[in-house]
Amino acid sequence: QYDFVTARNGQEALVALQANHGAFAAIILDVIMPVMDGYTFLERKAKHPEYRGLPVLVTTAAQEDESEEKCLSLGAWDFIQKPYRPRTVRLRLANIIARSRQALLEQLVYVSEHDHLTGLFNRSAFFDAMQAALQHNPRTAFSLVRVDINRFGLINSLYGTDEGDRLLLHLSAAVRSASEDIPGSCCGRIEADVFCLCVPCADQDLKRILAGMQKNLSAYASHYYIE
Repeated sequence: QYDFVTARNGQEALVALQANHGAFAAIILDVIMPVMDGYTFLERKAKHPEYRGLPVLVTTAAQEDESEEKCLSLGAWDFIQKPYRPRTVRLRLANIIARSRQALLEQLVYVSEHDHLTGLFNRSAFFDAMQAALQHNPRTAFSLVRVDINRFGLINSLYGTDEGDRLLLHLSAAVRSASEDIPGSCCGRIEADVFCLCVPCADQDLKRILAGMQKNLSAYASHYYIE
């Protein structure tokens, strides 16, 4: 059912991965190997973000609890015990490949819906979430809060983009905190320094939310005034 590439040790396996890691769906790994054992291979693999979604099925002898725990801590996905049962190997291999593909799909969906810097909904995902909230709660009054930093470009120009990103992360945390305080809310990053918050609340609740956000922003440690 699969095309296999074999390696005599962990070092050879790393070389094969580096040559074309996108061609592999999974790794079946022995712990005891010459040159580089399975533990070291897992440690080296973990240092490569591009290998993160590649599942590893570790082979162990019966009752090797410490080995299983150590492999799990290093990123192994599952285990098969010796002596091998072909059907069990096929099922466990198919399971981890399916899990990795599902995880990749979920990651792609997340990336398509969330802002890369703040982790908040991006523009289109926020509008979709807001529309869904309105449709599911037709009798509920919602408030839309738009948060903007006047002349934000000056911060990047005078203090650098790292400081600009730090301010945006602080601002996004304030918006996220306000959203999490009230069930049914949603928030997102609409543009560079523009954030929106959609909340089902009365006027007094909205005033409390705005006061909390202003207090949060005033606590930001900087050499400039935020308006």
